[in-house]
Amino acid sequence: MGQDIHFVEYAQVGTTNWKEAKYSITTPNANLGDAIEVDLAEFLTHHPFSNDVQIRFAYATNDKTTSISWLKPAQTHDKTMNYLYTQCEDIACRSLAPMMDTPAIKFIYSALVRVPKEYNVFMSANKLTTTAYNATFTETTFSSPVKIQSYLIALAIGDLKN
Repeated sequence: MGQDIHFVEYAQVGTTNWKEAKYSITTPNANLGDAIEVDLAEFLTHHPFSNDVQIRFAYATNDKTTSISWLKPAQTHDKTMNYLYTQCEDIACRSLAPMMDTPAIKFIYSALVRVPKEYNVFMSANKLTTTAYNATFTETTFSSPVKIQSYLIALAIGDLKN
C-alpha cells in the first residue's frame, strides 16, 4: 500500500493495535514528494478475510511543510498570539499527513491535536473532546465520519472563539 508524503518525518508505522509494519520511502518524483510503501503481507496473512485494514502513522512535520502557515502575533487581530492554519489545496496535504493526496480518493479521518492551553484548535471535523494534557497543554480530538478528499482537511490554531 502506498501513500504520498512531502517533508514528513516518521517515528512509527503500524497496523491495528500498533503492530509494527515494515515500510520504505522512495522518491518517484522529486517535484511531488515521496512515496511511503507499507508492507501489509504479514497483516493480511493473519487477517485474510478482513475487509478493514487500519494503518497508523506516528509522524512529525517540519519547517519545510507546504501546507502549514503561521501568522506572527503582530499580524493577528489582537496582536498577542500566533495563528496557525493549513491550506491543503492542491496537493499540499501530503506535507501535513501521509495519505493518498488526490481528489479521486475520499476517506474518513480522526486527529489528536496538542496545543498550549491558551490556544483554541479547530479542524474540518467534529470536535469530540478537549482535555488537559498537563499544566501547559491541552489535547483535542476530532473525527470526520463523512468521507472527504484530502484538500478539504483544515486546521486552525490561535486565539479563536467557539
